[in-house]
Parts: sequence; structure tokens; C-alpha cells
Amino acid sequence: MLEGNKYVNLRRLLNLYGELFVREYRKRLKADGSYASGKASRSLEYDVKIRELESELSVIGERYITAISDGRGANKKAPPSTAILSWMKAKNIRLRDSKGRFAVLSDYKMRGIAYAIARSIGRNGYVGTGLIDIVYNNIKDTFGQEMLEAFGQDIEYTLERYLKDVK
Repeated sequence: MLEGNKYVNLRRLLNLYGELFVREYRKRLKADGSYASGKASRSLEYDVKIRELESELSVIGERYITAISDGRGANKKAPPSTAILSWMKAKNIRLRDSKGRFAVLSDYKMRGIAYAIARSIGRNGYVGTGLIDIVYNNIKDTFGQEMLEAFGQDIEYTLERYLKDVK
């Protein structure tokens, strides 16, 4: 059996695109205002798996990144108010009093406001940013063509090696 190449070109290209997808997702999180604590951005990574008949590029991150991207429908279970409170602190959300001045609120009041926001999200939902689709659609055209070329180079190399071994 032939050893050697094992889809070197395809692996190299998948790794390059993995890095590109992660970099672009991180940029988009900041550009669309979804960057708060940085936890979602830091969680993004990619994984490449190549087997005999298939190859796979996965971008992995915090579960809530899909909620940022896709949004949330109305009349669903409310998100945890502790997550909303953490988001408020990370974004440095400051509230105003009835006269329009910034108010200094106790932790108790902040938790109450976080609960109200969470309840409103559960009732009304929110529109997502489209983060995943936007980044994918910006990259997919060159990605597909380059993948075919890399795969073709690997197949060509394998055939040449096989024919050389048969002679």
C-alpha cells in the first residue's frame, strides 16, 4: 500500500482556512458589537480531520455563539439572568435615573434588572447578527475552488506514486 503524501495539500489548505474562519469570526464579533467579555472570541478554534473518503473542517466555540448569530425566537424559555448580569458587567452597562443621570445601583437592583431583561428576551426574542452566515458566505467561493485544486494535486501525486510502484 502507498504511504507518504496522505493528502498533504488538502490538510495544509484546511488548516489555512481553519485559521481564516476563526480570525474572521473574531473580527465579525467585534465589528457587529457582540464582543463583551471576549469569552466567545477566545473560545473559537478549528479542527481538521482527514480520512480516506472524507475530510472535515470544524470551527468550534461556545454554544451561545449560535444564539448570537441566529437570534432567539419569541415565547421561549428565558436565558439565565446570571448570564445577562455578567454580560451587563462586561459591557459596562450603566443605567440612568428618571432625570437622565447615570445611577449608581446596588447589586440587588442590577440582578433585578438582569432578571427583567432575561424575561423580556424569553417573551420577545431578539434578532441575531448573522455572524456565521456572513463570514461563511464571504469565504465559501474561494474555499470550494481551492479545495478542489488541493484535492486534485493530492490525487495526482498518489496516482503518480502508484504507477511508479507498479512499473
